[in-house]
Amino acid sequence: MKRLFYVASALFLFNACSDKDVLVPPAVVPTAAIVADFNERFADATNVNWEMGIDGYFVAKFTQNKNATKAANVASNVEAWYTTGGSCDLIEEDIKDLEALPEAVKNGVDSWITANAGFVVEDIELVQRGEELVYEIEAEKVVGDVETEYELFFNEGGALLSAIIDMEEADNDNVPIPAEITKYISDNYADAIIFEVELDDEDGIEYYSVELVAGGVEYEIDFTQKDKTFAREEAEMLFSQAPEALKTAILLLDETVSDENTEIEKVTILDGESTFEIDSEIEAIDGKTFKADGTEIVIEEEEEE
Repeated sequence: MKRLFYVASALFLFNACSDKDVLVPPAVVPTAAIVADFNERFADATNVNWEMGIDGYFVAKFTQNKNATKAANVASNVEAWYTTGGSCDLIEEDIKDLEALPEAVKNGVDSWITANAGFVVEDIELVQRGEELVYEIEAEKVVGDVETEYELFFNEGGALLSAIIDMEEADNDNVPIPAEITKYISDNYADAIIFEVELDDEDGIEYYSVELVAGGVEYEIDFTQKDKTFAREEAEMLFSQAPEALKTAILLLDETVSDENTEIEKVTILDGESTFEIDSEIEAIDGKTFKADGTEIVIEEEEEE
């Protein structure tokens, strides 16, 4: 919950205080439509502060005595992202205790912890987009000097959507998903469940990164920040989920390939053909790259001079 900023630096006001000028940011005043929805939706809110977010969003940061998403009856810190017209497009809520989770979600977390000995829950966050709830759990294990962190994503029924090893030095925060991106996902990924939307930066170029699950396959899809258009897709899939021609080609190399020993990463770029890189315990196919039709892509290594 960090991607907040004041947008009117040129309008900063100067107030006299003793013999010094004090720089005071202008107050952010939400529209009447926002205030009406906020007061109805978050009747128990206290310590409310309004700031400006990306793309003209009004962002309320406050304490809620009852969970905003009605997960449990405990106090929590909340952020709510509003459009000018009063649509609440994103709610992020810190949950302070594992016991405050709905029973189904708590059972799902407990099952994962039991199956992965040594991990403890460090942080819990509930993200709501529309009617869809996703619980993000940070789990950590420390052995000697080695620290391992996982980001776990559960739906409200307690099903694990994704378990990702957190290798980033600093996580970006969830942001609302633009309407153009929502439409693209709806048109191209049936029954998609979105569990994370971030605004990332690479070489000074900002882009939206959307992580979702559709048809049992995990996707990370990048969109341009300026135009909100598709730029790149990565998908993690089991061997059984690969195109038929690709599976046939791989089985010709080793007939013991299965979901238990092989995963596939699919990469698609704008106006480009998808490639499939094999991650397998079987040496004969591990690291090989194919097209969807089963044609192997041979990457020649440059000779050292």
